[in-house]
Amino acid sequence: MRKTSSKYFYSISQLFTNIKTVIHNEALIIYRVSISDWTTTIIPTSFMLIGAFYVRLFSSIANPINNFSPIVVIKEFGFPRLLKILLYFTTFVMVANWHNQLNNKEEDLINKPHRPIPSGLITVEGAKYRTVAISIIHPIVGYFVGGFGSLFGALLWLGWIMLYMKFDIHSNALSKNLYTAFGSWIQLVTTYHLIVGTKLNINDWWGHEPSMFNLVIFFFFLTTIHIQDFGDQDGDMLVGRKPFPLLIGDTVCRSLTTPLLFISAILIGGSARCLLHYYNLLHVYKNYDIIENSQLSLFKTTIGNMPMKAKFIFIEKVIMVMIACICTRLFTHRCPKQDQFTYNICYGGLYVAVCFYYGMCINGVIEY
Repeated sequence: MRKTSSKYFYSISQLFTNIKTVIHNEALIIYRVSISDWTTTIIPTSFMLIGAFYVRLFSSIANPINNFSPIVVIKEFGFPRLLKILLYFTTFVMVANWHNQLNNKEEDLINKPHRPIPSGLITVEGAKYRTVAISIIHPIVGYFVGGFGSLFGALLWLGWIMLYMKFDIHSNALSKNLYTAFGSWIQLVTTYHLIVGTKLNINDWWGHEPSMFNLVIFFFFLTTIHIQDFGDQDGDMLVGRKPFPLLIGDTVCRSLTTPLLFISAILIGGSARCLLHYYNLLHVYKNYDIIENSQLSLFKTTIGNMPMKAKFIFIEKVIMVMIACICTRLFTHRCPKQDQFTYNICYGGLYVAVCFYYGMCINGVIEY
């Protein structure tokens, strides 16, 4: 009896150990397959929400609805929306990177050896199963977090990835940049509606208010995302790919990228002001008076000794400093390891700051 009982408990213990091992391994695989793109997917979209809720709840123009305290609003509305963003964009980046892994195994051996296949965590066969699984899971998650609108976005993203990989258009420099630029449009439209708490209609993909800002970000990625390719040139040469650094030359590409970054910054600032104007918030830039607004109620203009206007200007200055840092590093730190740092930390950090700024601009339309 005791032996039987002992075997039973041993079996249960072994089962839990096996489950724990599987969960740990899958978590490690998810981390390895997605980590290189967190700064352009999961982190910036989360900071967009933080920017919106910061201005709406804690700034001098704070205007919570129905007399909810900021803590209640964060608990009941902010935190659930953040979870939706994290869930959606974790699958968003995974579906792209799993497809990418299967099509770029040789390149990853050089450029991204930490990924599951080149690091030996999984086999190619295991990667295929996970690619199919995440391709099914992502649309389901899209519907779960945002209804049919987000489902459409998930299917659009999945279709774009398959088109991109199937026809090998990632070998072309312009289409390689276009891939990320179009993905950013899907990302921003979905995030906007997840943050403000409105239903995403199909027409909103091209006709909603922040479309001008989305178009500017589209331009930003279309003309500068090849910064990620400066550190990947050895792997790209191996597989015969011709991104812009190899197509037009490394030095020429770096020289052209520098002014394009500053042009993007100017366009981002201009489109943000248009967005503020649309939401009746342009007065934040223009004066320091207390203004009554029919939609957004009472607005104040100082946070301690710092006017709200200065908060927006401060973020703009941060963006410009980050761009200056990127441009400097493009010429002073020209080796694969440093180029990867420039892309992952500096360029990714720039996009995080831009998304935080975008969130600040759309704070006035958050619904509870």
